[in-house]
Amino acid sequence: PVLAEVFTQSGYYQDSRILGDTLYIVTDHNGYVGDPEVGEEIPPETYIPTVGKGATERALKPEEIYLTRDIPMGRVGLWFCVVSAIDLKGKEILSARAILGSSYTLYASTENLYLFAHADGTKTKVFRFAMAGEDTALTGSCRVKGTLLNQFAADEQDGCLRLATSVSRIIWIHEEHFSSQFNCVYVLDEDLQIRGALEKIQPEEGIYSVRFSGDLCYLVTFQQMDPLFAIDLSDPSEPKILSELKVTGFSSYLYEYGEGLLLGFGVEGTENGSLTGRKLSMFDASDPEAVTEITSLKVSDDWGILYDHKKLMISEERGLIGIPLDGYQLYTYDREAKEFVLLGHYELLGNDVRGLYAGKYCYLVSGMGMTVVDLDTYQVVAKIEITV
Repeated sequence: PVLAEVFTQSGYYQDSRILGDTLYIVTDHNGYVGDPEVGEEIPPETYIPTVGKGATERALKPEEIYLTRDIPMGRVGLWFCVVSAIDLKGKEILSARAILGSSYTLYASTENLYLFAHADGTKTKVFRFAMAGEDTALTGSCRVKGTLLNQFAADEQDGCLRLATSVSRIIWIHEEHFSSQFNCVYVLDEDLQIRGALEKIQPEEGIYSVRFSGDLCYLVTFQQMDPLFAIDLSDPSEPKILSELKVTGFSSYLYEYGEGLLLGFGVEGTENGSLTGRKLSMFDASDPEAVTEITSLKVSDDWGILYDHKKLMISEERGLIGIPLDGYQLYTYDREAKEFVLLGHYELLGNDVRGLYAGKYCYLVSGMGMTVVDLDTYQVVAKIEITV
């Protein structure tokens, strides 16, 4: 491999997306603006975010920085969320923009990049940037109630942005405080105005996973039991709940596993809400008005939530479900027997393991080594240990 070019951008890496030959990078930058209590003044060029190529960098221009209604400024710091577009073929920075404030998650369609930032404690600010052409211009913004769980809580279809949010509030009455929680699904039009909404879904429970699929939204909440909601979004102005399935535990990640099937990975629990371990679940979603659980399998006694979906390896085409638990476990789903089947359980060096496949081999990689598995026999055929 040969180093082709080096690009720099102020701030901490938040996320990135690639569309065609364009790389979009999002960072959160905290600039030191001086301590007003001691009369300290810092020149703007020292805290305005920069982008660069090689040894050359430049500060963003005033017209490239967007102001927000409530500027999130600490006593001595000012946050910027920076978005840049890089042409991977031409190896050039196409554009750079920033908003005052930091974002907590993002979602990208094939046309737009959405950033989500906290606002007023219980709301989310939505910023939409264009991903067409060479300019990442801000094309709209709005606010909605609640916060998004992750990128899967947002989706764009037919010009509409669909969001699933959770609202948590603390109310003080005579020195006593009471908490309340509920969930919402919003459909925003091309002008980011609310076109349709479902609010106060499953009060006193939080959202644990979301999956948008065409005109449907699958939503999992949890407190003691896991309601899996199927929500109809075919009429953007009137979202409606089609069904609600209650099972023990909850799914923290949902994946469309072929036509009519929904794969869930999450945590098993008892009917009183006690968590007992990790599990796989397969749901029959062929009829959204009557979603059922076909089968579930406890795969580990560890009941911690897996927040990074990239640690899972799922291929419906190859019939593979890889889970980095107790080493690494490979499963498949037998459609005729309607059950999960263990293909192999591998002891590995290191904890942060990722799985990937190419041809007839599966590669299990950690910071301490790599294990190669033959996908015809599911036997280990090679091991490499990394020593430093």
